Amino acid sequence: MQLSIIIVNWNSAQYARDCVASIRRLTRNLSYEILVVDNASTDNSAEALSEIPDIHLICSRVNLGFAGANNLGFTRSQGDAVLFLNPDTLLLSPAINQMYEYLELQPAVGAVGCCQLNADLTFQTASVHAFPTIANQVADNDWLRRIAPRARLWGRNAPVTDGGFRAVEVEAVSGACLMARRAMLNQVGGFSTDYFMYGDDIDLCYRIAAHGWKIRHLSDARIVHYGGKSSEQAAENCFADVLTRESVRTFFFNTRGPAYAFAYRISMGVSSLLRLALLGPAYLASPSQHRKAMLARARRWIRVWRWAVGLERWTRALPRTAAGSAESCPSILPDASS
Repeated sequence: MQLSIIIVNWNSAQYARDCVASIRRLTRNLSYEILVVDNASTDNSAEALSEIPDIHLICSRVNLGFAGANNLGFTRSQGDAVLFLNPDTLLLSPAINQMYEYLELQPAVGAVGCCQLNADLTFQTASVHAFPTIANQVADNDWLRRIAPRARLWGRNAPVTDGGFRAVEVEAVSGACLMARRAMLNQVGGFSTDYFMYGDDIDLCYRIAAHGWKIRHLSDARIVHYGGKSSEQAAENCFADVLTRESVRTFFFNTRGPAYAFAYRISMGVSSLLRLALLGPAYLASPSQHRKAMLARARRWIRVWRWAVGLERWTRALPRTAAGSAESCPSILPDASS
């Protein structure tokens, strides 16, 4: 088996079905398997996914998070290379063949990512990352990315369009589409289950680089990534806004120590208050049709401030480890307490 494709699903069965169809349509002359891990979906995803022919479907009654579910799929995979792919993606080119062939030709490269596009086919800047620092986390916003797209804050050599580059060395690529060598993943330990969601791809790339491997972004390999189709279902409570910050704090704690992680928490608390202070006058000066969106932004920054002062305690209660042994559907993994 040359390649294993692991897709983690949570309440996104139709996206996963379309994703698998695009893989089958555009991937040729490659022996591959598709493993779909249903991560304790609360809808009828398991039943819907079971209708897709020729996939290995694994169901968990426990939501293991992104890292835990990918690791679960990895333990059941066989390929010499592994592609971790979000369900809300569609191939626009033979991207999987292109990524696999690049890995085969470049023995020093441990992992590759591809050009991810938004639904309107504009370049998705989140497909390439710099390793987090307090500076780039405080400065990170869409406006600054637009006016200074090539700033080193956003990642070494980060591409800014879907053209003009074949292969660019970067610090980290998005876990929405990340292909890596199996031997290398065994060496570095796979995804860290210190993270429930977000940050796990950055952590993995950090450990890949620490072991001396290169990471590349391939601009010719193109996919659409709709983005956040699972987490947006929790948008009203600002789940992603809070958990992203908690994941970055975990990364800092693991790589730079508790003092740096604490300084990051303080800096985000101050930053959220400054943003809220700016939003107040802007809200009053804005036309009525823009005020709803501005209120939503204010709610997000209030939740970030609450996290910074330790009031979002639920982030500490999320499961961090995979439970039980994997069995294919319709069998179900035991509860964590089993």
